Amino acid sequence: SRAQATSLIQAFTDGSLRVSFGGVDAGQGTSVAGAAAVADELGVAAEKIRASGGDTVLAPNSPIGSGIEADLAAEAARVACKQLKARLTVLAAQILQVRGAQVTVMDDVSFSDGGAFSTESPEIRVQFTDLITAAYASRVSLMATGFARSQSVKYDASTGKGAPFREFTFGAAVSEVQVDRLTGETRILRSDLVVDAGAVADAQGTASAIRGAFLQGTGWLTSEELLWGADGELLTVSPETYKIPTIGEMPLDFRVSLVGDDGGDDPSGQTRPTDLTACSFMLALSVREAIKDAVLSFGSPEQACAAILPSPSTPEAICLLIERLRTRS
Repeated sequence: SRAQATSLIQAFTDGSLRVSFGGVDAGQGTSVAGAAAVADELGVAAEKIRASGGDTVLAPNSPIGSGIEADLAAEAARVACKQLKARLTVLAAQILQVRGAQVTVMDDVSFSDGGAFSTESPEIRVQFTDLITAAYASRVSLMATGFARSQSVKYDASTGKGAPFREFTFGAAVSEVQVDRLTGETRILRSDLVVDAGAVADAQGTASAIRGAFLQGTGWLTSEELLWGADGELLTVSPETYKIPTIGEMPLDFRVSLVGDDGGDDPSGQTRPTDLTACSFMLALSVREAIKDAVLSFGSPEQACAAILPSPSTPEAICLLIERLRTRS
């Protein structure tokens, strides 16, 4: 995989920060994830951070597209912040010692709640804005770059050993549908999704990405039928010739629950803003299986065992199967 990300962190004398990424944020939550990583690493408020994506001059050679981009952008931001924090820590230790704080080793210095303090003397603090101003006056660099890349995936299919995936997640879904036996049209009445999301940076954005992936999977399983001509040419080459899912395919009652969204239930404590789309995409199988159960109710139990509903389960396929079941009943 070539998945990688770069970031640039800049601190300004008013205490604000800017983090830049090279990738384009097209719904993955890259900016939110990156800003959250900076806030967590440097202990500053989110409103003090400006995240900007799509700047390949400041942060070149970054991926564009999938949810892994948000993961890597956040990790690259953390790497950059650690470099900046290492410089600030030395200065913070000096200031805290002047103010009477006990600082035995540099690891005693912590950053949180908009300032720095020594764990041995937490009551004595230096505000982050004052620390940045002092760093500027001391000619300490207030910029840093970070780089992150995806872990190598190595798997030997012949022995069944190795790591075929970068990470694992879990999800479950239950869907209720209504099928019109005369037209084959389907309406999703309700879908309930539960997804192991890890310690997400933006729960609302993550839930939206999950809904989008689920709807995409629904289209894959119910409407996006590929057809080929006699010469092997693909006839359904665009949305003009096959039906993509729209707002009309969205469940009337759509509920998404995230497990471990505060990090408490996730053993890795990992921040995975929206790298959950593959799992959510496959949860659309609940819609397809609900349609199948509804269609098979038109026949006898014996017929249900032998009946096959193709995927995608288009209205035409549904009508044809219902007709076969009713004819044989």
